[in-house]
Amino acid sequence: ASIQSDCFMEAKLAFYLLGKQSIPDPIRTLFSECLHADESKRPTDAEKFHNRFGETIELTSGKRTFAELVVL
Repeated sequence: ASIQSDCFMEAKLAFYLLGKQSIPDPIRTLFSECLHADESKRPTDAEKFHNRFGETIELTSGKRTFAELVVL
């Protein structure tokens, strides 16, 4: 699978699970790029998209912090 297909599926899943209207506008806009009908116009660089997503998350939710997950 290509990065374009992966992003498409992830954006579709996020919209389905969270509800498109509950996602903050900047994140919704970023995900919408992943759903472009023309696959060649979807993100092609995974690292660049990941960084843009991280920046967008920080804009909408504040600085990310590490939260340790302990499984017993």
